[in-house]
Amino acid sequence: AQQGIQVEQALVPVYKADMKPGFNVGYAAQNYFENGWLTGVLAKVEIPLFNKQVKKKIEAQKIQIEIASAGYEAVRLKSNQQLLSVENAIQLYAEGAKYYKEQLDFINPEIERISELNYRAGEISYLELLNTLDLLADNNKSYWEQALAYNKAVALYQFLSNQ
Repeated sequence: AQQGIQVEQALVPVYKADMKPGFNVGYAAQNYFENGWLTGVLAKVEIPLFNKQVKKKIEAQKIQIEIASAGYEAVRLKSNQQLLSVENAIQLYAEGAKYYKEQLDFINPEIERISELNYRAGEISYLELLNTLDLLADNNKSYWEQALAYNKAVALYQFLSNQ
């Protein structure tokens, strides 16, 4: 986007050069078979009299510079918005991973211990024990999903912030 602004700015002096007088000097030589050599010198000065069209081009180019600047600002704002969005995702996934890690470290072992004791005592059936183990596996799976999402968000942040 910055390059686009510089390109548009570089065109203004090109258009302004059309309003300046032009000077040309030339030499020509041509050989005629019957009459010999024909030579000539040319000196030419061009003075632009009707500059309205060129002035309109310059004004239009200045508007193009403003458009390119607005485009740059839009790209910059979009990049900042993406960075903020990814930062929020990083925080969200970090909290989710922390929550499920606590589940795995403290609550899951206790649930497993209690359900095994109840199963051995005959207070719950085998299917209820399997449901409990399924819940423990879901907690474990959820933790790893949160950790994966966190790592992806960190990688995306590093990519977007060019780190």
